[in-house]
Amino acid sequence: MAASGGREPAPKPSVRPNDLKPRILSAIVLAAGALGSALLGGWLFAGVWAALSVMVYLEWFTIARSRPGSPPPGFHWSMVPGVALLAALALAIAGALLAGWSLPAGLPWLAGLFLAFLLAVSRAGLAHRRWQASGMLYAGGLIVSMLVLRLSDSHGLVAVLALFAIVWGTDIGAYFTGRALGGPKLAPRISPNKTWSGFAGGLLTGIFAGMLVLRVAGLPLSLALILLCGVLALVSVAGDLFESHMKRRFGVKDSGHLIPGHGGFMDRLDAFLFAAILAAAIGLWRGGVQNAAGGLLTSW
Repeated sequence: MAASGGREPAPKPSVRPNDLKPRILSAIVLAAGALGSALLGGWLFAGVWAALSVMVYLEWFTIARSRPGSPPPGFHWSMVPGVALLAALALAIAGALLAGWSLPAGLPWLAGLFLAFLLAVSRAGLAHRRWQASGMLYAGGLIVSMLVLRLSDSHGLVAVLALFAIVWGTDIGAYFTGRALGGPKLAPRISPNKTWSGFAGGLLTGIFAGMLVLRVAGLPLSLALILLCGVLALVSVAGDLFESHMKRRFGVKDSGHLIPGHGGFMDRLDAFLFAAILAAAIGLWRGGVQNAAGGLLTSW
């Protein structure tokens, strides 16, 4: 979830003065909600991020059904199994980590919902089915990664706050560095406003922001942790570029219109989602399901 637009400006401002106030207010509300859910943790955190993952899925599904020059497609019945599957996945993981539920006991009904989702997509008669099916991996990756990190036995809050700092720092640093220095474009066919100077400035800012959070939390700053901050910052840029590519692929300007001045939830979570999935994968590999955040941040 990005705290600001975070994209280097085109020669002419992309945000009109009368759009700036709602854009700033929306960013403040989004950042406060993200931080508040992380600080409170527990079932509230699970509910907030389950809702966000559902919104991301619905926006992805809508983009994949879009056609250039046509009005945005509305509700389609085949969205329902996907929403149910994401909600069930969040409930199963949160229950296992918070209440000690048996995760294997829930696998049969999760598998049933997954089959229902695949059947719905296959029988919907819609174009771009592979894009629609992959939306479940995209949105499901968000909820799984956030739950296993924040609800870990140790360092869960620190891991999530460090992710926020890295992604937001990269986003904000790229915006201001690109605005000040300009220069050659990073990926003009995908995102024409991004520059190499913004890319470099964003990476440095993201690394510094992540290191600052880890240091304040009392963790020793090993070379491995510094490199980890850099890799997560780099992956967040890749996530931003990926969503820009997808929107161009389907001729869509914004993923949605629910956030004043910012577009949709995918627009705000694209960079964060990629970084969170990688962080969770590393944490699960090193610390297991119960302590993914500890595996991510300790014993390097």
